[in-house]
Amino acid sequence: KDAVAAAGGSGQTLLVCVMDDDYFRAVHTDALPKDVRAVHCKFEGGSKENARRGRGLLCRYAVQKRASDLDVVKAFDHDDWTLNLKKSDSTKLVFSWRGDSGGDGSSRKEKKKGARNDSPASSPARSASASGKRKSARRASRSRSRSRASSGGGRKREEARRGRGRPAHSQSRGRS
Repeated sequence: KDAVAAAGGSGQTLLVCVMDDDYFRAVHTDALPKDVRAVHCKFEGGSKENARRGRGLLCRYAVQKRASDLDVVKAFDHDDWTLNLKKSDSTKLVFSWRGDSGGDGSSRKEKKKGARNDSPASSPARSASASGKRKSARRASRSRSRSRASSGGGRKREEARRGRGRPAHSQSRGRS
């Protein structure tokens, strides 16, 4: 009844499924009430990361426009995605990638990683020593935090032991 009220009382509720194909298979559209119309939105041609971002953009667009009609969802237009009318029908909207060369399956992280490996400072000996330093720094940090945890307490208890400030138990009760 809330969905019908949100649809403006038109009687037909639009369920826009902006999810990956694996998840959409779990939706039993035939079990939905007759007044609910399910439409699956697919993003094809881009990388998985680009498709994920495209789904997010479409969701944001639908919420901002308060989409209750399929024509509003079809009007989604983004620099990287376009509605493919040849592949779309009444139960499926297919958006095709028209973005830059980022649709080849490589993500930003992979591109940064490749750029980092191309620098002259990334020789195997240098990177091994740098990773060794990072590991030893992590170990030292862990041992410091373990020793603090095993010593029985935080700063307030330590200050109370030394006679500075109020004891920890009176602060928790709100006394002065």
